[in-house]
Amino acid sequence: MYGIVGETIQWETPRAIITGEIMFVHNNLTDNNVDYYSIATGPEPMDRHFLDSNMMKTLNVKNLSNGEQYV
Repeated sequence: MYGIVGETIQWETPRAIITGEIMFVHNNLTDNNVDYYSIATGPEPMDRHFLDSNMMKTLNVKNLSNGEQYV
């Protein structure tokens, strides 16, 4: 798990480093034990990113709230 609701995470894309607050997590939604995250990166409703834990394995995710880094 990369974080819980209310924590701030950061991840890397080829174009930028993005920071956002976890707004919602669907835990183990599929048979493959994949978690789905809704992450707010700004104040507007469209400032959301939806990532799954499989994709996050490749994004060098860092939890800024608890200091853990996930590679």
